[in-house]
Amino acid sequence: ISFLFFRGPRGLGLLGGLLGELDAVTRQLEEDTIGAVARHRLVGMLKPVEQRAREIRKRTHAASRERLVQAARRLAENDPGPIIVGELPGGDLETLRAAMDVVRARRPDAATMLFAANDERSKVAIVAGVPPELIARGLEAGQWIRQAAAICEGSGGGRPDRAQAGGKNPTKVADALADALAYAEQTLK
Repeated sequence: ISFLFFRGPRGLGLLGGLLGELDAVTRQLEEDTIGAVARHRLVGMLKPVEQRAREIRKRTHAASRERLVQAARRLAENDPGPIIVGELPGGDLETLRAAMDVVRARRPDAATMLFAANDERSKVAIVAGVPPELIARGLEAGQWIRQAAAICEGSGGGRPDRAQAGGKNPTKVADALADALAYAEQTLK
């Protein structure tokens, strides 16, 4: 049984804020009453800055994703138990799916639930996977994830072998982790 807490880079949030500000400045330029030539020149000056910020965001996201996948790999390698529950903060649903694929490839026998909390956006992403042997013993991913998502003020569902969910309260992730582990242990007794 394992818990993993991985703190991702904060730069992605700052960059996202910069991109939002650039968009706001561009919109303001389009709304303000300035000459068309001046507006066109100023918007043109902002385009390279926007492009550069987007390139940096893409590289930062790729590096963050790789760090989270590596953390998931370590989680799978370090826990011999039938239940793996972990948090990969800073991730999103896409990253969690990639991390889940890594865990399931290394530990196809383990029931796995991964969480990603995004405090800046007040969102929680959750994915779960359960192998056929543990489904036969009563643990189904859809039911398991619904319980965890409810704690994070969200909802979700899926098939018995795979499920995903979202929540609105990242401050409840620790409680949901503990509950997910207890639920799986109780179900598999």
